[in-house]
Amino acid sequence: MSQAKLLPAGLYDGAIEAWKNLGLVATPFGQLPKIEVRFRVTTPEGAHSVVRRYAINFARKSHLSRDVEILLGEFPRPGFDFDRLVAVRCQLSVGIDEFSTKQRHRIKAVFPARETGLEAVFDAIRRYSERKDSRK
Repeated sequence: MSQAKLLPAGLYDGAIEAWKNLGLVATPFGQLPKIEVRFRVTTPEGAHSVVRRYAINFARKSHLSRDVEILLGEFPRPGFDFDRLVAVRCQLSVGIDEFSTKQRHRIKAVFPARETGLEAVFDAIRRYSERKDSRK
């Protein structure tokens, strides 16, 4: 992604555009099954695609489980149909990762869409907090 097309860091309205199974990917923790989720963000300057990769891990603390629960209101289980995520509206907190030769977007957090109202955001935060407290 060229520097001219980077979004400034911030909070954006978006939707999940597509997902792709990456198969087994080498990581510092060994070979892990991963998926890539592509989010579409529209700004006055135009549309941008931002990608987040997830390990296919249904543990309660995983990024995948947390984000699916926030977006769909349910905890994913093995065998989850990722097609259910396509076209789901959301808000994204986007940052910029800087490397020695390039920059890229990094999705820092995923939130429910703005039109779902604050109650949905508070419910998602409350569910996450309750899960966290129950593990202590």
